[in-house]
Amino acid sequence: MKTKVWIDKSAWADGEWQQEPDRIEWVYLGFPCLMVRQDIGFWSGYVGIPPTHPYYGKDMEDDELRFIQVHGQITLSEASHQSDEPRAVCHQLLPKTDDYWWLGFDCGHSQDIFPLILTVYNFQNTASYKNLEFVKNQVEYLAQQLSTLKTE
Repeated sequence: MKTKVWIDKSAWADGEWQQEPDRIEWVYLGFPCLMVRQDIGFWSGYVGIPPTHPYYGKDMEDDELRFIQVHGQITLSEASHQSDEPRAVCHQLLPKTDDYWWLGFDCGHSQDIFPLILTVYNFQNTASYKNLEFVKNQVEYLAQQLSTLKTE
């Protein structure tokens, strides 16, 4: 597992996000996995699938993808775009993988708290911060679901 810190969090409210990295890459069940913190502080999680996977190239609105159980449902479905941009959905810290289709989700929903909303709006309700451990578990759960599908 490789990590990277790139966001200046000095203006953010105090919270566990202050000690978390902003990008994490690893491989789980043979799938490239990725977590990227968005500028406003919430995490997004992704799993890359190879061209032989039945969901490769599927749009996030495809009926088959709606059955995947992950926080907030699948909110991203796109090809890998190699880039050094910290938010890019590709592996940067691990060996480059150019031909993966990424499926992902985010933790910026109404039931989620994230640093900017606390800093700017002092938002308080029953929502919760989806931390590194929660998002990593969700990414690996997504990979487990994807691994049960037969490849060509």
